[in-house]
Parts: sequence; structure tokens; C-alpha cells
Amino acid sequence: AHPAAAQYGQQKQSFRFAGDGLARYEWTLKVPTPEGTVDENRYFIQARPRIELTLGPVELGVGGQFNYSKDDNTLLPDGTDMRQPCKETEHDAVKSLIKR
Repeated sequence: AHPAAAQYGQQKQSFRFAGDGLARYEWTLKVPTPEGTVDENRYFIQARPRIELTLGPVELGVGGQFNYSKDDNTLLPDGTDMRQPCKETEHDAVKSLIKR
């Protein structure tokens, strides 16, 4: 058989774990504030792992993005922690919708 014909009949299968990453450090000197100037330094780390699967002509992939930084972005401007559990349960929310 012709080599191209034999190669065409083969099904390619592969499984691969891959990932990308990013690390960044920022420094800003003499940021003006009402109290004078401050130095503002921060860092940011990101990991993006993924799994790739190839079955013949079909390629599938799934992955995630994980971030870590010096910044604390869980506080609202009024100081409330966004991670606090909601006081209204799902059952209470459904009951309030039914009453309307």
C-alpha cells in the first residue's frame, strides 16, 4: 500500500497535561496621597494548568486559572467581607418569589 494511504487509516490518540504560568512584580515609587507620597509594591502569580485529549480528528481540553497576589480584593469599599455567607437561604428566596 502507498505510505500516505497507510498513514491516513491510523487514528491518533494522545493524552497530555500542560500548563502556562505568569509571575509579575510591580513597583511604583512616590505615589501621591493626601498624606504625602508612598511606595506601592505588589506581586501577582497565575497558574493555568490544563488536560488535553486527542482522539482521532477530535481534540478536547479542559483547564483552570488560579491567581494569587498581594492584593486583598475580598473587602468591599465599606469594609464588609464579601466571603460572608448569605443570610437568606435558597428556600427563603423561593418562598419570597412565590409570594409576589
